Amino acid sequence: MAIEGIIGKKVGMTQVFADDGALIPVTVIQAGPCLVVQKKTSEKDGYDAVLVTRLVDTRKHTSYRPPTYTDFYGYWGSYGSYVTSPGYVVETTTILLETTLFDAATGKVVYTAESESFQPSSRDEVIRELVPLLVSDLSGRGLLP
Repeated sequence: MAIEGIIGKKVGMTQVFADDGALIPVTVIQAGPCLVVQKKTSEKDGYDAVLVTRLVDTRKHTSYRPPTYTDFYGYWGSYGSYVTSPGYVVETTTILLETTLFDAATGKVVYTAESESFQPSSRDEVIRELVPLLVSDLSGRGLLP
């Protein structure tokens, strides 16, 4: 049984007009790239399921670290010069991933999880590291044999 669908986030609603002038309500969906990280079949694994991970959000945060001043008063017993460390800007990135397990026979969502990763080297590497943890969690919940 083939199940077709789209995975995305509802952005809003709008409307369009058909050729005959009829008004048709339309749901606007933001569909991003989804990575199928595992596919299980009943012949090989004993069940039909698809594990999909998608990037939900990327947040960048910029902060300023102010300069620091250190003097040597008391170090040599008298007041002398001081050391200055200049201020600098730090930019950090956080990504939010959503992982969903679908029952391929019915097309229903069986499990979903969101994960945040701070300063990831790449989205694909984070997903590769995340999959064994998710499979372990799914097995612990009795959703995978």
